[in-house]
Amino acid sequence: MDEVERIQLAMEFFEAEDLRKAQHAFCEAGLALANQQNPIPQHVQDRIAATFKEATSGRLQDLVVGCAQEIAKHFSDEELRAVSDFYKTPAGKTLKLKAPAYAKAIAEFQTKWSQTLLAEVTRQLTTGALKQGEPPRN
Repeated sequence: MDEVERIQLAMEFFEAEDLRKAQHAFCEAGLALANQQNPIPQHVQDRIAATFKEATSGRLQDLVVGCAQEIAKHFSDEELRAVSDFYKTPAGKTLKLKAPAYAKAIAEFQTKWSQTLLAEVTRQLTTGALKQGEPPRN
């Protein structure tokens, strides 16, 4: 299989998982989170969203190709074909349909989890709980 065909098959991973939508969902979740911490006026939120959309409009194909190149590095020709075939099955089509929602949910969960961890570490550090040589508490 030539490199062009490998990249085309790998692009199906990216397209099938609809990572572009997930990328946008992640940015929206980040904006919403920032807005919760420090309210952002709606007109500023609108400007941020418009600027993001404008900045990415001509670059999404570069994102798709770049991600496909990275994906292709990790799979054999046979694996690329098998995954491509899978995405044509009912289960593969369901995965494609549900991917943006679960990708957004995972991004939001990871953000909240990281914030909780950071808050705990900050609390321990600021209260002197982590003294030299003392292991962190679980």
